[in-house]
Amino acid sequence: MARAITTVIAIIVIVVALVAGLAIGYFISSRNVVSMTTTQTSTITDSYTNTVPQILPASLQGNFSDSTNFGCGNGFTSCSYTVKGAYANLGGEDANSVSITFNFYSSSGDTGQLLCSTVVTLGTVSAQTIAILPQATCDSSHTSPAQSWDWVFSG
Repeated sequence: MARAITTVIAIIVIVVALVAGLAIGYFISSRNVVSMTTTQTSTITDSYTNTVPQILPASLQGNFSDSTNFGCGNGFTSCSYTVKGAYANLGGEDANSVSITFNFYSSSGDTGQLLCSTVVTLGTVSAQTIAILPQATCDSSHTSPAQSWDWVFSG
């Protein structure tokens, strides 16, 4: 009986050793796969970062806010509008002779009568840059405030 218990214990030790060996092998193998995947992802990301923006054309984007002068809309004071914000060229090429036109409309949805329009000349906007537009003002002869406004890049 003692011999049977010893044999069972020996078999259990062998099975545990085999399972442990397989587990360690799997762990090492999976670490190598994770390491390879991380390296490959890094390589692809670096390649994208260094190559794709260079082949993309200029892509101008803006984020602006507006304000209206005090007294606008009282029927007597002409309205003026001030725009501030930032613009960027997200592309891989410079954008040359760039200007932004800001338009202010009497109705929502950029419709109705054009109350005021002003053009801001930016010149060349280098590739992959962000810049600030500190202020642009549009003075209107109308006494009613704008209900909507938009901007358009050209150049």
